[in-house]
Amino acid sequence: MEIKQEGSNFTVNIPIRASRETVHKLLSETAGLEQWWENPVKGIPGGKLRFEFQGSDEHSVMKVDSVTANKVQWTVIEDTGFNGEWVGSSIVFELRQKEENKIELNFRHVGLTPDLKSYEPCKEAWQYYLTNIKKLGEDKDL
Repeated sequence: MEIKQEGSNFTVNIPIRASRETVHKLLSETAGLEQWWENPVKGIPGGKLRFEFQGSDEHSVMKVDSVTANKVQWTVIEDTGFNGEWVGSSIVFELRQKEENKIELNFRHVGLTPDLKSYEPCKEAWQYYLTNIKKLGEDKDL
């Protein structure tokens, strides 16, 4: 897992031994999202998605901007944690085929910068969630 801060982009590149289709389902279908998020996700893929946080009333609502075979992109339109610091930021998952049944997931949280109060906890959380995606993808392709 390669983690970088590139300007206003928090980025993570992670190799996954799984098919693009398997990982894409984890990113674009409600059942898949709930598996790696480990909390309720409500809404309609392709519309708006509400991600809840266990043990609190906090949540984030994402507007789904784009879903293609190689990319899933959301914009945060509501966020009740950290005084709404995520509102207006974008979350991008890009899938790049490397070999048969091996992809690279390029993740970007555009607008997640070290000057935000949410940066460190979110950085740790994204690493955890991206590791979940990797594990779930690799387990499903066995």
